[in-house]
Amino acid sequence: MPLTAREFDFVVRKFGFDVREGRHVVATLVLDGRQVARTLRSRQGSGDLNRWRDILKQLRLDEDEFREAHSCTLSRDEYHELAKARVD
Repeated sequence: MPLTAREFDFVVRKFGFDVREGRHVVATLVLDGRQVARTLRSRQGSGDLNRWRDILKQLRLDEDEFREAHSCTLSRDEYHELAKARVD
């Protein structure tokens, strides 16, 4: 299940990540004053991302959960609870 840059951008914005663009697109999620997820992607190209498995791991999602997130069946609140539980 390759991940595209467009899918990455959609999901991190949907879940409320702070997104900074520079040499790379860096997405950080802070909940209750604690960083629970941080990932990045290259700004070059908009096709498939080479490190998509690493990105899913950093987002604290498996492939099925990412599909749910992209298809809008996983809400922001559900993701926040899931990410907080997987931090520890």
